[in-house]
Amino acid sequence: MSPEAQLLTRGKTPVNQAIGAGGNYDLLGQAGDAKIWCGGDSTLVVEVDMSGTAPGDLVVVVTPYEADNVTPMDNIILPAVLAPATNPSLSGGRVYFYGQYDVTGLEMVRVRLTNNNAGGQTLNASWRLQ
Repeated sequence: MSPEAQLLTRGKTPVNQAIGAGGNYDLLGQAGDAKIWCGGDSTLVVEVDMSGTAPGDLVVVVTPYEADNVTPMDNIILPAVLAPATNPSLSGGRVYFYGQYDVTGLEMVRVRLTNNNAGGQTLNASWRLQ
């Protein structure tokens, strides 16, 4: 698969992306916006590694878009269908998250990462479709 084709099914943050205290970061989709086009795929995998002091410092929310493909359905949160029992987990000053989401039948989703820590943090995150 060429690198260009891989960009259709995966994405990641810049290395050590800064996220302010209480701030949000939306993972960028295929067009460089907060829309991950998942039509035709059934599984979205999200992995996050953020600096922090407690597992609750990181919140990951996957939200589908309405049929207009413009408006996120903020009142709908997709649950992870596969995730470790301790998720997120803390180890060595880093908060780790791994989750698989069923996106069957959805055209696009937004993945929002929230820093619940009182200070600014850095994160590295990625998504891929399967």
